[in-house]
Amino acid sequence: MPSHGGRSLVLVYASGGGICGTSGCYLLILERTPTSYRVLGNIQGWPSIRRLTGNSAYPDLSIWTQGGGVQPGYRSLIRFDGKAYRLMETTHPAAKGQILFSPQTPDQLLYP
Repeated sequence: MPSHGGRSLVLVYASGGGICGTSGCYLLILERTPTSYRVLGNIQGWPSIRRLTGNSAYPDLSIWTQGGGVQPGYRSLIRFDGKAYRLMETTHPAAKGQILFSPQTPDQLLYP
């Protein structure tokens, strides 16, 4: 994701054998530092992943939550709490927002 208020965030959706479970795969939210990356979040869920509107240095995100006993699925809010990104355990009507990753286009850069 482009820089927001001086922050450069990188989203990595890790999938594959041994990584994913019934609740989905892992979304890593990283912040670029001068020499490396700092992990800000490790969230399990299903695509699509969206950046929600807002001007925060750490924008709100959303991810599809389903499986692992959660039926039916719903879109969950992912919010930065001052230290890390956390999955909010409430149903959130975050259906609108810029799609950052979609299963229909897994190899396409959706946010240049």
